Amino acid sequence: MMAGSSSSRGSLVHQPPGYFRDVFSILMQQRLEEQFCDAQVIVNGQQFQAHKAILAANSNFFNQYFTINKDSSRVELHDISVESFVSIIEFMYSGRLLLQESNVTDVLQTASLLQMHNIVTVCCNFVKEKLQANR
Repeated sequence: MMAGSSSSRGSLVHQPPGYFRDVFSILMQQRLEEQFCDAQVIVNGQQFQAHKAILAANSNFFNQYFTINKDSSRVELHDISVESFVSIIEFMYSGRLLLQESNVTDVLQTASLLQMHNIVTVCCNFVKEKLQANR
């Protein structure tokens, strides 16, 4: 039997290992090459291409925004840094977030605005651990 596959009574379930990682890698490449993107996010004048479905799946803010504004493809975000948004959008496509003492406050602010509660929790835990380590 193939890896990631199982069969039972004449049926087959095929689930290749790494499937979702590979798909999201392709989506990230499409975003970077501005292929099939249906959303533009503007942060401090800098434009980021993205896929509405990815934004909405990761962020309650984007989910609500695109639900209410079905025909809109452009979102302007204020009061956040470009660098923190880059960290967040890269997380949306890769599932990987790099937090450092130098960026955690900005990432926390951006995650709060975008209603990404899992990232808010991760940031708060990171700060808490750093504070406890400095005692």
